[in-house]
Amino acid sequence: GEAPSDTNGDGTNDTLGYEIALKRDENAVLQALQNLLLTRPGEKPFIPDFGTKIVDMLFENLNSPLTLATLNDLISYSINEYEPRIIFIGADIDSTKIDSNNIFLDIEYSMVGEPEGEGRARTVTVQLIRAR
Repeated sequence: GEAPSDTNGDGTNDTLGYEIALKRDENAVLQALQNLLLTRPGEKPFIPDFGTKIVDMLFENLNSPLTLATLNDLISYSINEYEPRIIFIGADIDSTKIDSNNIFLDIEYSMVGEPEGEGRARTVTVQLIRAR
């Protein structure tokens, strides 16, 4: 959205040169979520804990309930810590699209501030590629 230019209501632009536009729409949240999930801890300067270790789990046994529980824990912690605009509901491995080189994670979440109820949950698919 647009940053306010008249912060004290006197009719002049008080923030000239200092305007900050915050992205709050669903696409901005989606992009931030994908960046968070695909960033390894230590990759983001000055925020060493930002990200998840899900990329390190690419070669784990993905059919194991323990692996899925670990994925859910990693994702839940990172979202709760670094993405206050969404509420993590759960993650699942899309077994219909699994092959030897790709993993598709379906991340289910809801937006903070929305009324609760049916149809409010959203799902984003994050693709992890196993490179040789």
